[in-house]
This record gives sequence, structure tokens and C-alpha cells, in this order.
Amino acid sequence: MLLDSEDVCGNCFNFHAYTEGGTITGLQFQQNIVKNGRFLIGGYNVPADREVVEGNYFYDSLVQFGYRRPTQVTFQNNYLSRAQLITEYFWGEGETVYTQQAPNVYTNNQFLLPIDGVHVKFRTSAYLSTGRCEGCPRVQGTDTFNNNSYSTPFRGMFYADNRNLGTIGFSSWKSATSSAGNSFDTASSEVATPSGSKIVILNNEYEVGRGTLAVSTTAALPWCGWISRRWCRPGAVSGSSAPVRSGAHPLSPGRIRDRSTSRREGRSSRLLW
Repeated sequence: MLLDSEDVCGNCFNFHAYTEGGTITGLQFQQNIVKNGRFLIGGYNVPADREVVEGNYFYDSLVQFGYRRPTQVTFQNNYLSRAQLITEYFWGEGETVYTQQAPNVYTNNQFLLPIDGVHVKFRTSAYLSTGRCEGCPRVQGTDTFNNNSYSTPFRGMFYADNRNLGTIGFSSWKSATSSAGNSFDTASSEVATPSGSKIVILNNEYEVGRGTLAVSTTAALPWCGWISRRWCRPGAVSGSSAPVRSGAHPLSPGRIRDRSTSRREGRSSRLLW
């Protein structure tokens, strides 16, 4: 599924799982493309838990878990380009009201060229003996936050164990999480921005024979002959976050072939849909 709110409401919500009196639990969001808008799981009432967000591709998106209540999620094998992960209700240690069914898991995700230069906004939350508190709880040792890759330089916002450190670098991030109860990203890495392209073709599970093609590239391509010279026109502008082309491809299924002879010019984060 391709979710793009830009033409509908100007970069509002692409996906919004929210409640004020019900429950948000057991959602599975897998193998989708989300661009130009906000993605949120979380609301009032009880904590959101047992959520699975796996194998998705986010572009120019705020990926947010939690809203006014602690949240537990499995977030793995996702690709984020010009996006940002916001987990400011990360279920922390010392919960006294609700029973958490599973640990938080954030693994094997790729983060490139994040919004505002910040890859992750992190803050703990839990109902302590003194009431619900954000930024007070320590990180639970059962959680996993590891094996991710971040375009250099990594920047993260940290608030846990009553320590609000603001925006910090990679070594400080690892040290802060360790001091707060769980060493994050010990096997993760900072990587140079790739010079090639990320090509994704996802099957449409609702329409047999159809699919979604996305190409994310760090180079401005003067033409796109490898897709179709008559469909993807010249003139990618370096530095713009807008897609070069959007819409239905005119070719029949199975006719997209690799015929690339184009040269690459400049460096930026681009998306061709």
C-alpha cells in the first residue's frame, strides 16, 4: 500500500491509530510505502501495545509512537529517508498500573538524512507510584534497540532516568542509554550517505498483477531511462524533497527493465515514485 497525504491535506496524517476511550493493540503494519506525512500509533485511555511495524519504507515522514500514554512496539527492518523516529512514550521501568505484554524492539532499521538532522527523539514514560511521568523512568533491560544504521553524523534527543540531555551524538547516546539501564545501538553504525539508489517494488495484495515502485536516490538523475524515458522526464533538482514523478506507470506489468545509461549529477536526497 502507498500512503501519501500531500495532495489531500498538505502533509497531514498518512496513518493515524488513535483513541480516547478504546484500545490500540495488536496492529500489524507491514510492507508499505509512506511519504509526505505523519505516521502515528498512540492515543489516550490505556497504553498501546503489541504493535508491529515492519518492512516499510518512509520518506519525508514523522514516524511517531505514543501519544499521552506509554507505548510498546516492534519496529524492525524499516527504511527511513528524510524521516524521523519519534518515540517519546517509550514504555519505561517501574510501571504500577498496567501490565506490559512484550518488550520494545527497534532493530535492523536504516535512517538516512533525517528531518532537522535528528534521527531519533527518545523519551521514556510509565505510571509510577507517584503517577504517570515522562522522562522519569529508566529504560527496561528487556528492551532491544540495536543493529540499526544511521547516516553520519548521528543525532538523537534523549530524556530518561530524569536526565534530559537534549540533542546528543552517537557516543553520548550509547553512554546515556547504558547509564539509564539498557545499552542501545552497541552493534549499530554510522554510515556515509549512499551514492546509489534504493529501488523497491512491492506487490499489491489487493489487486493481482499490480504493485508499487519506489526509487530513493542520493543523486539527481538527468533522466530515468532505466524506468522509461517517456515517463520520467529530465530535470531532477538537487536538494528538493518533492518527488520527481508520481502516478501510475503507463507500461503494462512486467515491462520495467534495467536500461540505465544515465550519469548522476550532484548529491541530495531524492525520491522517484
